[in-house]
Amino acid sequence: MSAGVEARIVAVWRELFDDPGLVVASHDNFFTLGASSLLALRLAERLSAEFGVTVDLLVLIEDATPAALARYVEETLAAQSSLEAGEL
Repeated sequence: MSAGVEARIVAVWRELFDDPGLVVASHDNFFTLGASSLLALRLAERLSAEFGVTVDLLVLIEDATPAALARYVEETLAAQSSLEAGEL
């Protein structure tokens, strides 16, 4: 997994929590840190815009950690690349 993707996800979290110094580990849960469902919607929108992939609420509910979200983003981008290249 790319540390760069995870770092970008953490940066979005810091912006949404309005706390540039927020310490977030790879397996910290977005909701455990105090996020509401409204903030989760904003996160889904921001990650979709940031990475060009659809991130729906179900993805966040299932495992809202930087590590899991980075894995989801990378797997989705890889699948999109494969489809665009005509691979199945």
